[in-house]
Amino acid sequence: MDREVPTVLFLITTKRGAKNAKTKVQFQTENGIAKARDLWVLTTGPEHAQIVNDAWINDGKSNATRPFRPTSEAITGYAAYGSPEEQKTYDRLSDIFRTGQLQKYNVGISGGDAKTKLLPEFRLSKPGVGSEAGRL
Repeated sequence: MDREVPTVLFLITTKRGAKNAKTKVQFQTENGIAKARDLWVLTTGPEHAQIVNDAWINDGKSNATRPFRPTSEAITGYAAYGSPEEQKTYDRLSDIFRTGQLQKYNVGISGGDAKTKLLPEFRLSKPGVGSEAGRL
């Protein structure tokens, strides 16, 4: 079940403005992507099963009870998950390290009259992490 994580930051700040200044509106937007680089190479299903079997035997345990062996060699109390060659390969890193879209918006208004000064800023940042909407 894929749950969406809240990913929007909305920030309103006020600063000093200038008296008797012409009203000015500024808008800024930034877009980009974030991607994990240089991920390690995973073992395949058969390679992983062979490593587990080798560790089992190197620990001094019986070859007959190794975890990855043909299901026809089932022994009570020791599961047989199939031979190493029968194991599937799963790429879970692609699910975890996805390319995400980054979005940032800034709006500012400045100005004022003889009695007031105005300079509020509105910022919206949407990283897109954990959301299908931000996935590229």
